[in-house]
Amino acid sequence: MLLLTYHGNSINALNKSYHPQCFKCKVRSSTSFLFANCVSISLLSHSNSQVCSRDLTGQFFPSPQGDPLCEKDYYDQLGLICGGCEKPIIAGKVITMPGQNGARDVKYHVEHFQCSFCKTNLAGQKYKQRKGKVLSSSI
Repeated sequence: MLLLTYHGNSINALNKSYHPQCFKCKVRSSTSFLFANCVSISLLSHSNSQVCSRDLTGQFFPSPQGDPLCEKDYYDQLGLICGGCEKPIIAGKVITMPGQNGARDVKYHVEHFQCSFCKTNLAGQKYKQRKGKVLSSSI
């Protein structure tokens, strides 16, 4: 996590300057461009995220490409979003369910690794997967 520095009407982060209203999460699939006709500050980096665009006021996380990300997208790029609660996996034990048909592995907090049908916790038990869903081996 990095903190922001403000300089006048701009935010300086990751060796770039942004308007405060333009400093939003930028996932890799979004487009980035220079906005030269801006009235308040010229030639500042603007980001136009097609996926997230959460405001990054106060804190942000750097992507490997040097773009600012919100906490959820940062951990998602690392493959550390729980498949059960959809929150970042920051600490503790993790269960990894191998991806099928080229999909990436799905990680779970131990307490969220449960059957998609009956909701029984399957940590340490046999399970099967069907179409990316975790199922009890008895189903």
